Amino acid sequence: MKKYLIALIILLVACSPIQTSERVVRIGLDEDYAPVQYMDGSEIVGIFPDIIDWMSDNSNLSFEYVIYKNFNDMIDDLKNNKLDAVSAVASIEERRAFAYFTDFTYDIESVALTRNSMDFSDEADLMKSNVALIEGFTVSSKVEKRYPDKEFVYVSTVDEGIKGLSVGNYDAFICELAQASYYVDDLNVVNLKVLHNINLDISTDLAFMIDDDQGDLLKDFNMILNNMPDQVKEDIEGEWVSLTRNEWTIWFNVITLSLAVIAVIALFIVIWNRSLKKEVNKKTDELTGALNKNKDQQKLLKEMNDSLEQTVEERTRELLGVNEALEKSIQSLKDTQVELVEARKIASLGSLVTALSHELNTPVGSSLISNSAIHSELKVLSRLLESDQLSRGKLGKSFDKMQSLCDLNESGLNKVKAIIDDFKEISIKKGERSFRQVKLSDAVALSYHQVFKDMSLEIEYDFEMSLSLKSNLELLVLVFSNLMKNSLNYAVLDLGYIKISALKDDETCIIKYYDSSLVIKPEIVSQMFEPFHTSDRGGHMGLGLYKVYNIIHYTLGGKIYYVGDQKPHFEIKFPVSND
Repeated sequence: MKKYLIALIILLVACSPIQTSERVVRIGLDEDYAPVQYMDGSEIVGIFPDIIDWMSDNSNLSFEYVIYKNFNDMIDDLKNNKLDAVSAVASIEERRAFAYFTDFTYDIESVALTRNSMDFSDEADLMKSNVALIEGFTVSSKVEKRYPDKEFVYVSTVDEGIKGLSVGNYDAFICELAQASYYVDDLNVVNLKVLHNINLDISTDLAFMIDDDQGDLLKDFNMILNNMPDQVKEDIEGEWVSLTRNEWTIWFNVITLSLAVIAVIALFIVIWNRSLKKEVNKKTDELTGALNKNKDQQKLLKEMNDSLEQTVEERTRELLGVNEALEKSIQSLKDTQVELVEARKIASLGSLVTALSHELNTPVGSSLISNSAIHSELKVLSRLLESDQLSRGKLGKSFDKMQSLCDLNESGLNKVKAIIDDFKEISIKKGERSFRQVKLSDAVALSYHQVFKDMSLEIEYDFEMSLSLKSNLELLVLVFSNLMKNSLNYAVLDLGYIKISALKDDETCIIKYYDSSLVIKPEIVSQMFEPFHTSDRGGHMGLGLYKVYNIIHYTLGGKIYYVGDQKPHFEIKFPVSND
């Protein structure tokens, strides 16, 4: 019997996961300091909880969260040794007298917010206005010390401050950038802006506060945090701080990454479950072979097998619950992605309307001025005619002047017509044109003769002349002719030659467009496909590449990129599935 007990103990140890010694750290967190740390339902989330999660995953420390509504109560509990550490605390002299602070700090910049309709030339000009601060905040104390004679308006919370600024209770509000970022999004406030021209040079250095009896814990924290990669810090900050104007793309990337992580976790869970079942079956077979000599051994084997099966069933139920939660999370992320797409469409439409208004303003304004001048000249002629002072010479000069004004008016209206004609090409939608097999060489040749006509220019075809794809010939000609016009209009030196290469496999057709003088400055690459963006104000409207982008992306179902390597070129990709 003793042998069997020893064998059973060895078996149970073999089936148990290997444990490593862990240290449990009781850490206090403020429940209302968004987005640094705050309660989202029943879960504590934010910048510092993400940092703590990373520490837990990359060390032998595990953390027991103690959530506080009152910040001072949390500090008192650390003094009384009820906590080992406190998260996200500003390191000030008063606190350093009774606690340690980690070398790692998270620097939160402070900014001044105002309404979109207001502007201040500098910090001195700002302090002449009605400014609000959060009562009792470290940032507020620094501002008060800088301006001891200034009378400020005080609010209790960040969201109260942002709401009050939005409705006009005061002219400006000073707070931390991270909190401003969170609450502007959360409250859906659209009439506020950051005063970028005013650098307050005030920041809050948040760190982990450690009980002064826990010197060894301080060393552990410093060692772990000093090894945190910069990319991890940037990723955590990017997830929670999103006040800048171009954050939609970042959020699309975060959602995509989250979906990938969830898929990996789900796959891991399935593999883990299968592995566990295999391990159960393996151990059951081993026990059957070792304990089949008598009834007692068989009874022991049955009990152990039943216990293991029960464990599998319980774990399976747990995993089903996790899978259900993951499915809900995925659906929630998909809903969020749809909302972000709609928001991005609205933002793009606003940008396009603004640019169009700017382009139409000059020719329309010129026409209006011309008409006004013609009316004035007609009034002069009318007065001269009524007073019988109109001579042939004066009449001739008036006609010449009005002819010039009419020419100017016609030029402005032609410019408007040209803009409208360009927009007709931009608005082409998928389904308005028929698609058939088109030879790429035909589209290139038609574009070449349309743009260069009698010009002597070398063009190199680096693809099989029989290469074809399912597309629309007229739209492909629009794409290549606009690329060629772009080469002709913006050539740094004389345009030497154009080369077009293409490769097609079972999935993708990749077309590369080179010209020998293609040079695009790095600072304008991100804007080159935007409407009315041009580096030449000598008469070009800047719609060529925008039309190319729209036709390829939204009508032909492809993609276009600018590749700025040793041989800069445009790269166009069409899915062969369209064939």
